[in-house]
Amino acid sequence: MAIILILLICGTVNLVTAQVADFLYPFNHLSSQLRIVGGQDASAKQFPFQTGLYISYQLKSAFCGGSLISENYVLTAAHCLEGALSINVVLGALNISDESEPGRQSQTTTSYTIHPQWDSSYYKNDVGVVRLSSPAILNEYVQKITVASGVDTYANQQGTVIGWGKTYDDQQTLTDILQYVSNKIYREGNKGFCQGDSGGPLISNGVQVGIVSFSYKSCQVSMPSVFARVSEFSEWIKDNTDIV
Repeated sequence: MAIILILLICGTVNLVTAQVADFLYPFNHLSSQLRIVGGQDASAKQFPFQTGLYISYQLKSAFCGGSLISENYVLTAAHCLEGALSINVVLGALNISDESEPGRQSQTTTSYTIHPQWDSSYYKNDVGVVRLSSPAILNEYVQKITVASGVDTYANQQGTVIGWGKTYDDQQTLTDILQYVSNKIYREGNKGFCQGDSGGPLISNGVQVGIVSFSYKSCQVSMPSVFARVSEFSEWIKDNTDIV
C-alpha cells in the first residue's frame, strides 16, 4: 500500500536504490533542521490553517509544523509526537518569532494520538493528531483545512509545502517568516524539495494531501522528499478526531 508522495524539482536519483541511512530522520535531530529551499515569504492570512508546534520531550525540545483540521485538532507527523511531554501550539502566525502579531493564538496541550502502526525504523504510518486544550477561534487569521480522502493520488497536480524551516544547510535557527514553495506532485520519482517543517502540510487545490515526513540530509543535493499520503489515513483521522 503506497503511503508517500514525492515532489520533484531537480536532480536525479533512483528512490528504490537510495540508502535509508542517507536520509534525514527528523526525530533523531532537531526538527528545526528541516528546510524549505527556493521558497518565498508567505503573506498574512495566506495559509490560515498552518500551525507551529513547540514540542518538549524529556531531554530536548523541537519544532514541527502542523495543520488545523478542526476547531479542536491539529494534524502532524507521528515522529514529531513520539515521546512528547507537552506541545505549545501556535495558530495564526506569520512571523513565528513575533508573539505580538495580530490574530495569533497560542495554547499548551499534552493530549495527542499517534497512529498505532507508526514504525520509527522505516517511518511508516507517520501521522498523528494533537487535541487542543481549548477550541481554536476561527477568524481571518485562523481557519481549518480539508484533508484528502478517496483514491486520488493528486499526481501531476500542483502542490505547495509550507513551513518555517531553514532555507539553507548552515542556517542555525528557524526562518522567522512563513515560507512556501510549489511544484508538481508525483506518486514516486527522482527529484525533490529539500525539506519543510516536519509534520507540516502539503496542499493541492485547497486540500491537504500530504504530511512532511523525511528527506535527504543535505539541501545541496537533489534527492526526494517524502510525505505521508493523507488520503491513506482519512478514516483513521476521522476516527481519532471530530471531523466528519
